[in-house]
Amino acid sequence: MSNLFHWLPEHPDFRSELAKIKQSISSADHQLQQIRNLANHNLDFRQINRIDNLMGKVAAEATSQANLRLAIVGSSTVEHLLPSIRVAALRRKVMVDVYIAPYGLYRQEILNPSSDLYQFVPDVVLMALGADALSVQLPLHSPMSVVQDSVQQQVEEWEHLWIVLSEQCSATIIQHLLVLPPETLFGQYDALLPASRNNILSEANSVLRKKARQRNVLLLDVDALASTIGKNNWCDPSLWHHAKQEISPAFAPLYGDAVSGLLAALRGLSYKCLVLDLDNTLWGGVIGDDGLEGIEIGQGNATGEAFLAFQNYVKSLKERGIILAVCSKNNEDNALEPFKLHPEMVLKQDDISCFVANWDDKATNIRQIASQLNIGLDSLVFFDDNPVERGIVRQYVPEIAVVEVPEDPANYVRCLASTGYFDAVSFSADDQVRTEQYIANRQRQTLKDTAHTIDSFLETLKMEMIVSPFEKLSIPRITQLINKSNQFNLTTRRYTQVQVEEMASDPTILDFQIRLSDKFGDNGLISVVIGKPSPDDPQSLHLDTWLMSCRVLGRQVEHEVLNSIAERAQKCGFNVLVGEYIKTAKNDMVKDLYERLGFTRIHEDSGNADHSLWYLALAEFVKTPTFINVK
Repeated sequence: MSNLFHWLPEHPDFRSELAKIKQSISSADHQLQQIRNLANHNLDFRQINRIDNLMGKVAAEATSQANLRLAIVGSSTVEHLLPSIRVAALRRKVMVDVYIAPYGLYRQEILNPSSDLYQFVPDVVLMALGADALSVQLPLHSPMSVVQDSVQQQVEEWEHLWIVLSEQCSATIIQHLLVLPPETLFGQYDALLPASRNNILSEANSVLRKKARQRNVLLLDVDALASTIGKNNWCDPSLWHHAKQEISPAFAPLYGDAVSGLLAALRGLSYKCLVLDLDNTLWGGVIGDDGLEGIEIGQGNATGEAFLAFQNYVKSLKERGIILAVCSKNNEDNALEPFKLHPEMVLKQDDISCFVANWDDKATNIRQIASQLNIGLDSLVFFDDNPVERGIVRQYVPEIAVVEVPEDPANYVRCLASTGYFDAVSFSADDQVRTEQYIANRQRQTLKDTAHTIDSFLETLKMEMIVSPFEKLSIPRITQLINKSNQFNLTTRRYTQVQVEEMASDPTILDFQIRLSDKFGDNGLISVVIGKPSPDDPQSLHLDTWLMSCRVLGRQVEHEVLNSIAERAQKCGFNVLVGEYIKTAKNDMVKDLYERLGFTRIHEDSGNADHSLWYLALAEFVKTPTFINVK
């Protein structure tokens, strides 16, 4: 059995389950869900290829069609990687349609505006360029300055291809970092020789990182992937010479998982919350039995240091915006004691956004955690050392990701990091204060529960809203919200950062970013609106996108946002707002939003329950009074 996906459980009988799905008479959509469940196991490349073969047949009949179009242009053979990409993406709830450019013709495909690449209209372009694509060949005595100049020139050629791609389509670009092979010419002295092949490749990777940051291009660190399993295994000379395969089929699953992590993050499908057990997960021992002095955490012994390292890693996740929750079978007072009193604890009570410790079953408690945090179950990752608890949660809360935790706590960090569940494509200031925002939300809920009326609660909050056009520094966060928001999202249209930047610079488009703060703290950027002139009536503003964080529901925010939209639209010469609602599996909560806000349904579209258009005459619009002070 493969050990590539050690964080996933082994399947007891893969062949029988695959045959069962093939013989199933259920709908194609149900079969696709069964295939996804099967793919969520520790499988090797042969099993993944068999799943992909079945998935292709089922997907053709399913209503769940591809929701991401991936184009791959490369310098080597990549066809053998497709099953692993598609299956890993399915595991992360992304259906991928793939186009592969002809072998080695990546320049021609990108530079020709009529090429099949652009006819495909990709959402993402993966530039799978390997070390063979770096044509820098220098005499061994060349100084570092010559190496840097030559590498800079080569990378600028690739940068030019990024620019052309961005001009021809709005796809997100992902480029490979180059794999440094295990072979050397001078042995250890290669590291000191500027013009050694590996130093040239290393310099190229350094320049790629710099250019990618400047151009908002994502990088796939293939060199790091190769290092995890060993360069002698990854770099197979026989496969290269016979088939021009830079990546061995045996390790295609690892590559596919890395690609799918980026694709899922682009679609807003990365996980948001880590739910942690306590005993033998955050510390060694059982707090209720061993007491504060008896648990193992901290310097002095290997086990305590392993738990300390895990807490440090979890703390780092919290600092980059991952919500932390606790789900423990314990008396709450006992469970909280280490957080309050143990001097070696890295994690403190304030780091935990939701703390549940009782003797109820964990499946029920996890549902309670999701409800308290107001996030979907499919946003949670569960980490518990007890295999029985993991099995129960897998069975009764199948929506969440359950990590197959290793027995040795020394491997906890590597295990959790390997999952890729928290892969990201951006990092914003709002991400850094995510925990504080959720803790403040609990304080708001406490105030709401004790307030005599909803009006007194809202007035006491002392809310302030800042409404402004898209700002350059906020565009990564705006893009993140557009691709993550599902519940309060009227159309659920997804846009890349390139497309958001284009809309921000288009004077015909009205864009709004909304921030909200109150006496408990800053909620951050909580709403995004994009309005475009209607093609058949330039005096009508079509609300192409309207989304809002569910954390601020019930606070009159939608009313005040509409007040701001209407005011700006009128100033810009529009006399009608046209709202649009497109039903998805998760946005039922806003199906009647426009009706509640005073819009009238356009009768021409009344026959389609999943799609509706609404209009509001601005001349008749009256602002709704709220308890929000707008700046």
